[in-house]
Amino acid sequence: MAQYLRNLFYKHALVFVSKKRNVIV
Repeated sequence: MAQYLRNLFYKHALVFVSKKRNVIV
């Protein structure tokens, strides 16, 4: 279960970073 939550959080983090990067660029 912990690993599932970790993977979910990691995916959201990647999406957040990519969106933030698109806004900055």
